[in-house]
Amino acid sequence: MVPSVINCLIIFCLVYRTYAFLAPGITFNTTKTITSDQFKCLINLNVEKFIGNVYNPDGTFDDTGINNLVNEDIGDYDYGNGVDQIYVTPCLVNCKNGPDFNGGEQAKAIVNGLKSIFESYFTWINIDRTLSWSADKMKNRQFLTDFINTFFDLNGFVGIMTSSNSWSSIFGANFTVIDKAPFLLWVNWNGKKDLTTGFTQFGGWMKPNIHEYAGNVISNSCIPGIGVNYLIFDNSNNNFAPKKVNNVRSKFNRRS
Repeated sequence: MVPSVINCLIIFCLVYRTYAFLAPGITFNTTKTITSDQFKCLINLNVEKFIGNVYNPDGTFDDTGINNLVNEDIGDYDYGNGVDQIYVTPCLVNCKNGPDFNGGEQAKAIVNGLKSIFESYFTWINIDRTLSWSADKMKNRQFLTDFINTFFDLNGFVGIMTSSNSWSSIFGANFTVIDKAPFLLWVNWNGKKDLTTGFTQFGGWMKPNIHEYAGNVISNSCIPGIGVNYLIFDNSNNNFAPKKVNNVRSKFNRRS
């Protein structure tokens, strides 16, 4: 039987809806400065999203990462959507920016430190089990809850950047923060450029918003010698916007 034109159109629409809006992005943590021309090069490779590090697990600001975000803006990266995307890795012990294991004070210090640099930004919180988390899951839960609540009060919704293994070992698989951190950047270097392959629900997230599918790949022609983490995300639902700031392109006032 020859399939009807209507059936063919329905099949085409389903395939298009499933795959058409997946778009690539990158993130990296480097001591090297990335120029605005290099970001323009990435745009020409159709890389649509960059998430830059601004805060290190020792409690210091990442000045190189911040400068790279400034150069990203000069290069008109992320298609001029007006909201820079940053990630922070909380400090747990031996913190240089406030007391150890105090999520609220640390988040406040981060937001205050970024005020003069970014007018509008969305924050991803990097959760990694290789860092010095407590063996006490309740203590870890309280730290993250305070961290997220303070960020939410000062700048709006946040996202979580983690793997299922990290989340489960640090907090327990059923611990959830989705009321104020509804977005998930799922770290699973399985090489699959989609949002679903191998994903099992955890932390209250039904599915990821972004999938980091490959990591520390040193082969990008625009930024040679830098280990790049590769992302895939649903560009039809790219609503990573903070709650309490206007979505306008940042006017940077660099810290001295």
